[in-house]
Amino acid sequence: MNFWYEEGGMELRHRVGIDNIMWESDYPHIVSTYPESWKAVERCVAGVPEIEQKKMLYENAVRLYRLA
Repeated sequence: MNFWYEEGGMELRHRVGIDNIMWESDYPHIVSTYPESWKAVERCVAGVPEIEQKKMLYENAVRLYRLA
């Protein structure tokens, strides 16, 4: 599962599993949140524990794509 500005994804994160979610920007499509993507991210993850944020924002992608 991925999310980019939907706050509903955060409500379902434990049902889906934190290890199965990644943030996306949908850039360069017109409907993307660029150039203010981080504002959307901060709004979506507000109140989410930092360890979960790190997994969804980059650690899961690093693991999936074997970047480290």
